[in-house]
Amino acid sequence: MKKNVARVVMGFLVAPGIPALIMYLAQVLTIGHREAMQGAYVLAIIGYCSAIVLGIPIYFVLLYKKIYSLLAYLVLGALTGVAYYGLLFIPTFFSNLQFGLDLALSTLKNTLGLGLIGIIGGSIASSVFWWIAVKNNKVT
Repeated sequence: MKKNVARVVMGFLVAPGIPALIMYLAQVLTIGHREAMQGAYVLAIIGYCSAIVLGIPIYFVLLYKKIYSLLAYLVLGALTGVAYYGLLFIPTFFSNLQFGLDLALSTLKNTLGLGLIGIIGGSIASSVFWWIAVKNNKVT
């Protein structure tokens, strides 16, 4: 049982940082180290916050229901990414409505790419977590 707990803790420590690492490696060649590092920091902070706030409860629900499939973790990881996108940018949309619908829609349109990053990052982090903590570690 201690091995299972250690793998779960390791999964929660490693998995949220992987999308930030991928983003850094993809950007360092094109925009430079400093700018790539800033984007990776922001993505890492959002990733670890989402893992704490949503990932841990989702893991315990899936564990309780004995759901161990990669597909379930991928879908819920993507939904976690969408939830954090909504949490960060939907309030901006509504606050910009006071200045007109055009500005609000423009803000929403310009941040949709960040929503896609949230979906992809959540899916990557959840699949890495599944691979570390769940794949060969099913608690029966």
